[in-house]
Amino acid sequence: MELNQEASDSDRDNLLHKATAGEQVTLTVRELLALWKLERRSPEAVEKIRSELHQRGLTTRPSFIDVWINSEVSLIATQGSGTQEVDPKELQEDQEHDLPNTASLQVKALPQANKQVECVELNDSIADALTKMTHFGYSQLGVLDAQGHLLGAISERSLAQASFRARPSTVGEAYDHVRHLRPETPLFDVEQELRDTGYGFVCSTDGKPCGIITTADLAAEFSSRLAPLITIESIELRVRQRVLARISHAELKQAHAIPNRSRDGDSPTLGAYAHLLKGRYWKMLEWQLPQEYFYKMMRKTARIRNHLAHFYPDPPSKSDLEDIARFEATLRNLT
Repeated sequence: MELNQEASDSDRDNLLHKATAGEQVTLTVRELLALWKLERRSPEAVEKIRSELHQRGLTTRPSFIDVWINSEVSLIATQGSGTQEVDPKELQEDQEHDLPNTASLQVKALPQANKQVECVELNDSIADALTKMTHFGYSQLGVLDAQGHLLGAISERSLAQASFRARPSTVGEAYDHVRHLRPETPLFDVEQELRDTGYGFVCSTDGKPCGIITTADLAAEFSSRLAPLITIESIELRVRQRVLARISHAELKQAHAIPNRSRDGDSPTLGAYAHLLKGRYWKMLEWQLPQEYFYKMMRKTARIRNHLAHFYPDPPSKSDLEDIARFEATLRNLT
């Protein structure tokens, strides 16, 4: 279903009422978030949605924090609240599931880990496999058994190695066995493997492929999260330099911007700057900026930095990243 990002409270109530009554309600995780006017699955957002779904006797299948943000989930009634039932063990696992902690960015965070995989079967000809690889511009394809389970991969490398031994005619004579990557596996745990092999197949618990990731995907993901951090570091540096040049260490302690036991070299955090400069210290900076604009942007910068540093499953929105880039450019023009 299609939902506007500006979904109203009545839109949400209508959908939840339908689900409670046992009607089929399927939507993407992004659309689910939009019902609460949210964009990302922060811990606060997850708790808010879970709580309101629980109050109505609803849950999602699969769990809305276990899948990619553009994947579909169904709103279903929990046991005893409608015609559909949920396995109690499954419900308990959903309630106890936590978002990734620091340094646990997961495989499923990559868009390519959630997209259709082009595959061939053991008895397909090498010509068929090469044609498909050429048509799609892929260097490898998944190899499936008759039930659709991933057995391995046929690649330019495996074809070359097989050709040294004989002249292969079918896929079964020229494929390599590969390890199945699980969606919840931390990316840092598979980084070295991806660098060695160049790719990895992501499989669901039943062994069927649900995505493929490459070293290029990995590099793009890390780059997309690193670039905003560099922007944020520039913002913090420019604010720190101005604050330390205009406000004494004793005054910072007095304003509780830094701990009383701090050393002379200590400085406030991003969040502390926002609160400090919302008060009377703002004028001491002598910046030609509206105070409320500065406060709003410092709060947004601190929030985005927190999301990036803790590897929340959904990256900041494009508009948020553009905002902090403009804020950094504004500060650069003032310093």
